[in-house]
Amino acid sequence: MADSRPFVDALHNHLQESASIYGAEAGNLALKALSRGGVFVAGGIAPKILPKMQDGTFLRAFRNKEKFDQMLSGMPVQIVLNEEAPMLGAAAEAARVLRESGAA
Repeated sequence: MADSRPFVDALHNHLQESASIYGAEAGNLALKALSRGGVFVAGGIAPKILPKMQDGTFLRAFRNKEKFDQMLSGMPVQIVLNEEAPMLGAAAEAARVLRESGAA
């Protein structure tokens, strides 16, 4: 039987790097939007890698912005566990637009 440890190590390293990149880009977007009220991370990936999202990797990368680390450190970050939330929000917005345009 082949040793699976190198494969497991590679997967762990990939997940670590992915969570870090995810956090860094979420921090970039929070700065672009000046989301002082907080950030909601929604969609299918975050709930599937929840332990990695909660181990500090994501938040360290989110906040690692030299001149803005203090602002980002005070910004709440919430992970939405309902994987359908983005679609529900899009459907609600589409219904609102249709109502306001008189099409519905």
